[in-house]
Amino acid sequence: MPDASDNCPAWPNPGQALPPWPIPANDPDCDAWTTADENAIGTDPNLACSTDSWPPDFNNDQTVNIFDVLYLAPPVFFSIGPDPPYQVRYDLNPDGVINVFDVNRIAPPMFFATCTP
Repeated sequence: MPDASDNCPAWPNPGQALPPWPIPANDPDCDAWTTADENAIGTDPNLACSTDSWPPDFNNDQTVNIFDVLYLAPPVFFSIGPDPPYQVRYDLNPDGVINVFDVNRIAPPMFFATCTP
């Protein structure tokens, strides 16, 4: 599909099927995060499903599960940027605080979802 008419130009989906999560505007890799959010988080907004490119997949195994949620456990949970132990990579709604709103971004339909290139 030519990029001009492709619904996800940075995600290989020849049949134009969308992933099971909502796709916001300005999300070329269709991973549920906008380009602006991915730039803030530090993931690649134009690369789907590889190392450090899918925001909720902290351990880069292409599946969102409890092992990813554990990255948000204390002392990271309730940390405030830029002071340690805050890490922008875990701030899934880039607001400078790691809290329940970031955990919520991992909730279904993201939890147990798989992203394969």
